[in-house]
Amino acid sequence: MRTRRVQKTRQIRKRQKETKGDARVVIDELNNIRSMIKEKQYLEERIAELEQQIYGLKPLATERTSKGGGAGDRLTTLIESRDKLKRTLEEKLERIYILEKRVEDAIEVLTPEERNITRLFYLKGLSLEAVAYRTNYSERRVREFKTSAVKKIEEIYNSAYFRL
Repeated sequence: MRTRRVQKTRQIRKRQKETKGDARVVIDELNNIRSMIKEKQYLEERIAELEQQIYGLKPLATERTSKGGGAGDRLTTLIESRDKLKRTLEEKLERIYILEKRVEDAIEVLTPEERNITRLFYLKGLSLEAVAYRTNYSERRVREFKTSAVKKIEEIYNSAYFRL
């Protein structure tokens, strides 16, 4: 009798440890998508800067001097840098799309307020202060919504649907 109770207790503790591990994965995934969105924004800004520089050098590149090179070499370097950043951005967008789809599926169970705050904070990459300003809630209330949303999402991720 005692050994059964001990075995049952061990099974419960093992399940609790597994659940905590899954919950950590959820939080990591949410933070991962948030940081990827920040990187995406940075890449878009950097590409825009490079394109401004490229278009500023194009007239100079067409007027090649007898010494050669000059603006043309700089233009080529800028175009190569821009193209490399665009490829990186495309890869990042593909990964973001997959994660966003998973998050969107998971947040369907949230209240409208929690869903809105989760989207603004994790999917749009806004700070708590910016989310509070946009939603007309205090930062403390936004943090409460975010915490309860994460707990509900953890439960969803721990369900059989997300373990496939």
